[in-house]
Amino acid sequence: MTFTFDGLVKESAEHAGLKRNQFDRQDIEDYVVYNISNIQSSLESLQAFNTLSSLSILFEEFGVPLRISVMMKDNKTKVDYVTVRLSKVEYDEASQKVKSMVERALRRKAEGEE
Repeated sequence: MTFTFDGLVKESAEHAGLKRNQFDRQDIEDYVVYNISNIQSSLESLQAFNTLSSLSILFEEFGVPLRISVMMKDNKTKVDYVTVRLSKVEYDEASQKVKSMVERALRRKAEGEE
């Protein structure tokens, strides 16, 4: 597992059951956008919502607002895709918090080995 904010987000999605072709990250203007797409079945809808649940905890832990957009196919009842958006400033702050947390853990580990 990669100990970056992106790595934690990706791990959350994979742990919830999403496949790699169902989850990706894009940089759009001043935002970082995580997309959940290719939702075809009820199980995949459940996995998408489990991912959102995991991300809500992760984002809360790092003090980042969770902005979710849900698109429904033909404006009916079936979810087509979900996006999670945060500003690049918020993303950079969360990434720095993860980096600091990893550095502290590595220092503690090194001090414990001496």
